Amino acid sequence: VLLPIEKYADFRFPKFDPLNHYHAFADAVIDGNRERLMSPIELAAPMCEFIVLGNIATRFTWQTLEYDTENMRFTNNRKAGKYLGRKYRRGWKVLRA
Repeated sequence: VLLPIEKYADFRFPKFDPLNHYHAFADAVIDGNRERLMSPIELAAPMCEFIVLGNIATRFTWQTLEYDTENMRFTNNRKAGKYLGRKYRRGWKVLRA
């Protein structure tokens, strides 16, 4: 709702083509065309890392967690480090570039 209502009573919102983040990602991977990404990897990857670190930090309140960004590990808390990865079922693995 745009306010004041009287001023914007005749306003029509523009129509946009529907976008699907997941399809854009899959298409970019299949085509090898990074331009199709809605969030560039250089921006999205560090942002996701930051969010994950924040979620882990909520499990360790009143503790200072020291994080080595280059090696992607906590240097002072082994328990916190267990939340940085996952154990995959047999037959599944993450492919390295």
